[in-house]
Amino acid sequence: MIAAFATLIWLGNLVITLLKGRSVNVEGLSVSDTITTIAMQLGYEGPSLNEISNKLTTAVSRIVKIKE
Repeated sequence: MIAAFATLIWLGNLVITLLKGRSVNVEGLSVSDTITTIAMQLGYEGPSLNEISNKLTTAVSRIVKIKE
């Protein structure tokens, strides 16, 4: 378990180093915090609230049309 976690941290650090030219210190962070840190370093912002709202509105509209 510890070896697998260390390998994941090493791999994330390698990816960031190759893509951004810098390493990141994730020592002492939880797995979710590590993933968040790596995603932020790579520039991933995730879906915006507008995207989520639009998808929910579309889904609700389709459900209403089906029930009618």
